[in-house]
Amino acid sequence: MTSCKFSFTDSDLLTYNIYNVNDTLFFRNKVNDLDTFVISSKTIVNKGWDENTGWYNPPVANVTFKDLPKNNYGLTVIRWATSDTIVQDCSIIGISKRSPGSEIKETIGFKGFIGDIDRKKQKTNEFDTNIFGVIYKVPSFDMTTVSDLTEITHIYWSDKFGIIAYDLKNGDRWNLILK
Repeated sequence: MTSCKFSFTDSDLLTYNIYNVNDTLFFRNKVNDLDTFVISSKTIVNKGWDENTGWYNPPVANVTFKDLPKNNYGLTVIRWATSDTIVQDCSIIGISKRSPGSEIKETIGFKGFIGDIDRKKQKTNEFDTNIFGVIYKVPSFDMTTVSDLTEITHIYWSDKFGIIAYDLKNGDRWNLILK
């Protein structure tokens, strides 16, 4: 069964390679409030067949972030063996592939937002494509769950810069500050 193991191609990892560990992302809204994040880790897990569980595990690539200064969006996790409580950084982009010939699934997770990049249906011209290239306006999975005025409704994704902006339910837009 280990011969069934396969890997991502270079083109599969386009979104994974945008960010590097310790990259800092600064976003500003129209009243000059600042939101700051740092890329905390990048991992690719390509386990394949697990003889202990009998499950096949396709490759998964993940990039995590934390917001500065407090990591408010981290997930609290209890380690059962030691009963320690830790804060685990959240995924900003996750990539998975079910089989060698299948298309990848690119999922953005950011400040409670979850949505998939659909390269065929989400292109938008709301930003300068000379600077950012092709932009995708990614909606949240289920808009009925967006109940708080501070929750994100759309993320704007660029294959050059990653997240370049996000819209909140209250109409506020936060834009990436390019340095």
